[in-house]
Amino acid sequence: MAIARGHRFPIEFEAAFPQGLVLVGEVSPDNEYQSREDRAAGRPVRQRVDELTGLRQWKGTVTDPDEGNAKRASFEITFLAPVQPVPTTTEALSPFHPAVVS
Repeated sequence: MAIARGHRFPIEFEAAFPQGLVLVGEVSPDNEYQSREDRAAGRPVRQRVDELTGLRQWKGTVTDPDEGNAKRASFEITFLAPVQPVPTTTEALSPFHPAVVS
């Protein structure tokens, strides 16, 4: 059986990341690629939009404290939201925030 492109596997946040995640830095827009020609012509940068939900895509770097392999501990994730997500927790150590996904 083939799996359709873009299929999403549901998983609870706590199951995937038992110790949670730590946001490193800020969340920023996930922009589409812009060529030199586009920049030279003054074309505006376009933010990516999720095909299934229609929500804007934002990206942020996180660290998984449960990951033993240092090379795999930090990675970039994509947030889907109509406006830029901001941390609701206090900084653990500048610029690190505990990340909570709901």
